[in-house]
Amino acid sequence: MRAAAGLGEHGQIHAVLYNNQGERFSYMIGYFLPQTGLPQGFKKLQIPPQMYAIFSTGLNPDGQSGIHDLWRRIWGEWFPTCDYQFANGPEFEMTYDRGNGMYEMGVWIPVVKK
Repeated sequence: MRAAAGLGEHGQIHAVLYNNQGERFSYMIGYFLPQTGLPQGFKKLQIPPQMYAIFSTGLNPDGQSGIHDLWRRIWGEWFPTCDYQFANGPEFEMTYDRGNGMYEMGVWIPVVKK
């Protein structure tokens, strides 16, 4: 995908979860739209502005993201104790190359104040 999109070896690839219907949702792998536009064969997902709660796995070596534990903690610990509730909208899993074989993942969840 990086090559097809012209991103290079370390181009940032992210995931978006959308069309959330409880146990079912759509999942798309993507990247920020480059200035040159959308390459042929790729789809564009319009994302409306909204408020997001952002969580981080912290730094991890390549191949060890901690993303599943982060999702469990968000839904099992943070949501039950916070002043926000889930707002049906696109959710993101962002992957950041921090160099030297270290990566950080972030989860962005749309929220509204209770």
